[in-house]
Amino acid sequence: MRIAPSPILRMLAAAACAACGDSESTPSAPAPVATPTVSTPAAGSAVASPLTVEGAAAPGSRVAIALTQNGAEIASASAIVDDGGAWRTTVWFAAADGAFTLSAVAVDDGQRSPSVERALSFDASLAPPGSGLLISRPVAGDTVFGTVDVRGTATSEAAISAIVRQGDMTVGGAAGFASSTGAFSLRVEYESDALSGAALTVEVTQHTEDELSEPVLVNVEHGQTTAVTGTVRDPTGALGTQVYVRAYPVDEDGLRFAAEAMFTTADLTPFGDLDFHLDLPAGDYVLRAFRDGGGPWGGAPDAEPSLGIDAQSPPLAVTVTDSPGAPVALVIDAPAPNPVLPFFDVLTRHESAEPHPPPDADGNGMGLCGGYYLRIETHMASDSPVPRVRLPDGRIVQLLDDGGCGQAGDNTDQSYDHQANDDAYSLGIANPAASLAGDFALAVHDADSGHIGVLVDHLERIQQLSRRVILTAPTGAHAVRDRRPTLSWVPHADAAGYWINIWGPGSVGGAVWVAGTTYTPPQDLENGAVYEVRLDAADAERSQGEDVDAEAFGIANRFVVDETGALSVEIQGQVIRDPTTPEADIGVEAGVDQVSMSTVWVAPQETAFTVTVLKDAGSNGFVDAFVDITGSGEQDGPNRTHTAKMDGIDVSGPAPDVQLSFRPAVDIVAPLEGAVVNDTQPTFIWAPYASPPPSPWSWIVYVSPPDGPEGPPPNIYGLPPTRTRFTLGESTEVADVGQLAHCLLGSGTFDFSRWTCDPVAPTSVTRLMSGSWRWGVGILPCEFGSASYGPCLSEFMSNGPVISSVDVSFVVP
Repeated sequence: MRIAPSPILRMLAAAACAACGDSESTPSAPAPVATPTVSTPAAGSAVASPLTVEGAAAPGSRVAIALTQNGAEIASASAIVDDGGAWRTTVWFAAADGAFTLSAVAVDDGQRSPSVERALSFDASLAPPGSGLLISRPVAGDTVFGTVDVRGTATSEAAISAIVRQGDMTVGGAAGFASSTGAFSLRVEYESDALSGAALTVEVTQHTEDELSEPVLVNVEHGQTTAVTGTVRDPTGALGTQVYVRAYPVDEDGLRFAAEAMFTTADLTPFGDLDFHLDLPAGDYVLRAFRDGGGPWGGAPDAEPSLGIDAQSPPLAVTVTDSPGAPVALVIDAPAPNPVLPFFDVLTRHESAEPHPPPDADGNGMGLCGGYYLRIETHMASDSPVPRVRLPDGRIVQLLDDGGCGQAGDNTDQSYDHQANDDAYSLGIANPAASLAGDFALAVHDADSGHIGVLVDHLERIQQLSRRVILTAPTGAHAVRDRRPTLSWVPHADAAGYWINIWGPGSVGGAVWVAGTTYTPPQDLENGAVYEVRLDAADAERSQGEDVDAEAFGIANRFVVDETGALSVEIQGQVIRDPTTPEADIGVEAGVDQVSMSTVWVAPQETAFTVTVLKDAGSNGFVDAFVDITGSGEQDGPNRTHTAKMDGIDVSGPAPDVQLSFRPAVDIVAPLEGAVVNDTQPTFIWAPYASPPPSPWSWIVYVSPPDGPEGPPPNIYGLPPTRTRFTLGESTEVADVGQLAHCLLGSGTFDFSRWTCDPVAPTSVTRLMSGSWRWGVGILPCEFGSASYGPCLSEFMSNGPVISSVDVSFVVP
C-alpha cells in the first residue's frame, strides 16, 4: 500500500571558519551589514495595499522588502538609503484576509544583514481609492533593457498610463486601456544612458470617470546592452508589407523575443537592403526575419511569424558580448511548406462533479481533472518538442502528456492531462484569475527549414458556465409517449449554444450543436428504454471556426420512453428536510439499476415529486435523493453529506408511494481540519447522532492518505451505534473491514461472531506514518456483528454511507 511521503526535513547548515593560516596573508572579511530598522508600519498593524514602509539603515546601502503570507511571497520592493540613513518605499500587493509578514534586509557591497520581521494583518477596508490597480509584471528587482512589458489588473476598461523614471527624469511612457475583465498589457520603450545596475522606477496609474488612482510603483534595474547591427533583404516581397527582425533568447525560441526592429517596405525596391539595429544584453540569441503576410489561417497581418504564410529567413545564431560584433545579414526566403497546424485552444471549463481544485503538492484537494479551471491544450506529433506556452502575464509553462487528473504523487503542480502518451498535451490552472485573460502563444517549428510559426489564442475573459442546464421537457416525471420527442430547456446566461448528447439503445448520433433551446432527434427512440441527455453549454461553436473561451460539461437528465404506458410505473413521493438541510435543489434518481434510471428535480420550496421507472418483476426498485449543494448535479463530494435513499421498492405493479427524510451530517469532534496530531495511533471522536435512521444501523470510520479514488484504499472500521470514539489499533467492538475484504477475496471463511478469518487475513494499518491523512465517519443500515453484517457492508460500501461527515484532513508530523 502506498503511503503519503514523509515531509522533507529542512536542515540548516551553520557555516564555520576553518583554521586560517598566518593572519598577515589572510584577507580581511567584509564588514558586517547592520540590520535595518522599520519605523513604519508598527508591529501588529492592520494595513492594506499600498503599504508605505520606512526606517533607517546604513547610508548608501539598499533595503530589500518582502511580504509573505502562508509561506508564499506576495510582493517585494527595495529602497536606497539616503545620506542621512533614512529609507522609504511603497509596496503594492494582493493579500487574503488574515496575518502576513513583512521582512527587511539591508544589502551593501554584496553582503546581506540579518532580517528584521514584522507581523501584520490585512484589512482591505483600509485601502485608498483606486487601490485595485496591481502590477503582475515586472516585479521588483527585474532587469530591463530598453523596453518594459507592464501587465496587471485594474478597474474594468479604465485608461492606463505607464511611465519609466530614472531619478526625477521621465525616460519613457505608454498608454492604453484595461479590458472588460480589468486585465491590461502595455509595452513601454525607454531611453537611458545609465550604467548597468542603475535604478529605474515603473509607475502605473489608472484613470476612470470618477477618479485618478494613486500610482503603483515597481523598482527595477537598468541593464547594459550591446548593439547588434546588420541588414535584412526581402527579394520577393511586395512593396508596402511589414518586415520584422527579432532576437530570441535561445531558451525561449519563438515564444518571447528580447528585441525587435520593424520596417515597412513602401519606399524601397524589392531587392533593397534594410539596415537594422538591436540593443541586446550579453547572451546567446537566434535572429529571425519574416515578412508579415497574414495569420496562420489567412487574414490580416498579425505581427507573428506564420508557417505556410509568412516568408522567413533561416535562423541565425549569434552570441552577444560587451563589444559590438561584425554586422550580420539576413535574407528572407520562401515560406516553410504549409503544415498541418496543431490544434491549440485555451478555455475555461467547469467539468468535474466536485468543484474542488485537484490535489496540490501535499495531496490537498479532492477534484479529479475538473472543477473550475483554465485549460490549455494542443496536439503535437510524437517527434515534436514538448510544447511550451506563453501566458498573458509573461510566464512560460510546459504542457504535459502524463495522464495526470489529480494523481498527487505524479503531478505536484497543475496537471490536468487526461491520458498519458497520446500526443495530446494540456495543462490546467485551478480557479484562474482575471489577469490570465489575454493572448496565449504556442511556437511550432519546421524541422527542415528552421522556420517557426506562433499560434495565438486570445482568451477574451475568464468565465464559468454552470453545468446545471436542466431539461424542462421531457423530464423523468412521466414516460415519453412520443418516440421522437422535442427536447427543451431554459436558456443559460453567457451561453451561445449547447452541445446535445443523447445516450441509449439504438443509434441516436453524436453531439449536435443547437443555438436555441429546443431540439428534436432525427430518428425514433426505442420503446421501453431509458435515455440520458446531457447539455454542454459553450460560449461559441467550435466546428464553425469560432473561438471557444468557456464551456461546461452538462449533467445527466434521464427519462423513460413508453408509448402506451404499459412498460413503466410512476413513483409518487415526498422529500422531508430537517432544519439543517441547505436550501438547494434536490436531485431524485430512481430505477431498477444504476444505468436504467430516471431523474427529476425538486425546487427548495417544494416537497412532492413524481418519477417514472421501467417495471420490474422483482422488488429491485430504488429512489435515491440528494441536496445539490454544489450545483454539480452529482451525488459525489459535499452532496454526499445530505442524501436519502429507499431500496427494495416493488415496481412491478401500481405506483408506490415513498417518503424520504434528510438528516444532518455527522459532526466531527477531533481531530479537526488542519490539526497536527502528535500520535501515530490517534483517537477519532465524533458527536452522538441525534436522529439516526431506523434500526438496525452502525458506524463506519475511514482513515486514508488524501490520494483520492485513484490512490490507495482507505482503512475502514465498523463500530456499533453506541460508540462515538475509536483509537487506531484497538480491536474490542471494532470490525476491520479491510481484513474482511482480504478474507473474502482470498476465499477464506469469516466468523462474524468472533471477527476472525480462516486462514488468517492481514489486518489494516495500526499506526500512521508521518504525512497528511484524512478521516471521516458515516452511518450504514447494517447491524454490527450480525450474520448479515458482511453482506450488508458489501452492498452499502459500493454506494457510500447513508449519512456521513465531511472529510477532515490532519497531519502526523
